[in-house]
Formats: sequence, structure tokens, C-alpha cells
Amino acid sequence: MANTHNIFFEFNKKIRLSRTKRDSLKISRKNLRDKIVKVFASDSYYNPIFYGQGSFTLDTIVNPINTGDYDIDDGVYFEVENVPEETPTTFHNWIYDAVEGYTDNISDKNPCVRVIFSDGHHVDLTIYYRIRGDHPNLAHKSDGWVESDPNEFINWFLSKLDAKKQLRRIVRYLKAWSDYKNLLGVSGLVLTILAAEKYI
Repeated sequence: MANTHNIFFEFNKKIRLSRTKRDSLKISRKNLRDKIVKVFASDSYYNPIFYGQGSFTLDTIVNPINTGDYDIDDGVYFEVENVPEETPTTFHNWIYDAVEGYTDNISDKNPCVRVIFSDGHHVDLTIYYRIRGDHPNLAHKSDGWVESDPNEFINWFLSKLDAKKQLRRIVRYLKAWSDYKNLLGVSGLVLTILAAEKYI
């Protein structure tokens, strides 16, 4: 049987998001964070903090087949003493207004505020409130407040990694295959969980 080890390593180099694209995502994320912090600087109660999430944080993000359509997910957290009186839509409006004008293309989706850049990448700002010591709650415009803790998923995935970090490469292989096959109904999250659960 042929040894394809080196072939897969070369494939991984091609599909892993390039350093230039990763740097552009980090710059976009930082600038948006700065804008949001500036807006809330005078608010004594709602002070946002940020946690990265998604495939960028897991280092399983891949180069898209097309030139655009790669992203970074950034969690915007408001730590509070009590359940907010404001609705998820109000929180969305706050974040939308805070980043408005940074690019010409910003959309307010049900789970996040999306900031789209001219080169095709985008930043998804997911918004949460968290009572200190409790689980975060996602501001979802159609479903209301939804208990969701991306950090728990990140920690779970990291616990599955082996010393050689092969699991990350396997996830990238699956995501690249899904992209090539245009499997619209199969999310990167599903493939990540599948690989982590079945990888030995």
C-alpha cells in the first residue's frame, strides 16, 4: 500500500488558511473590538469583554475554494448581575450601531451581527449576557435568549488533541472535502464534532 503521509501533509499546507488571511482576520477583529469598547466606555454597567470562538480559535479554519468566504467568530460578552430587561434585538442594535460605518456591508442576522469586508472575509459578532459564575446566554433575535457556552466546546475539542495535533488536520481535510463537494447541509461544527468523536 502506498504511503500517502507526505501527500496529506502537503495538502494540509494548501488548505490551511494562509498567514496573510489569518492576520487580516485578527486585524479586523481587533479594530471592531476597539470600536465597540469605545462606544461603551462611558457605560458603568454594560462593559463588553471578548472571547474568540469558532474554527479560527480552534485552528481548523481552511482556505475557501473561492477567493472569499472565510471568517472569524468573536463573542461579545456583557457580564451582568441580573437577567437584562432589554431584549436580544436591543443588544443586536447596540452592537450594530457600534460598528456601523466600519465597512459598507454590515448585516444583522438572527445569531450575530456580520461585518463583511471587500476582500470577501467577514467577522461574525455573537452577543451574550452572562451573570457572573453562570453560563452565557446568546442573544438570538428569533429564539430569544439561548443558553450557549462556546468556551465549553473549545475546551472539549482541545482535550481531544493528541501530541501531534493530527486532529486539527483531520478536521481541515473533512472541511476541505465538504467545500469541494459543496455539501451545504453539513456544517464545519458537525464535521469537527464527528472527527473529534471518532478519531482514535
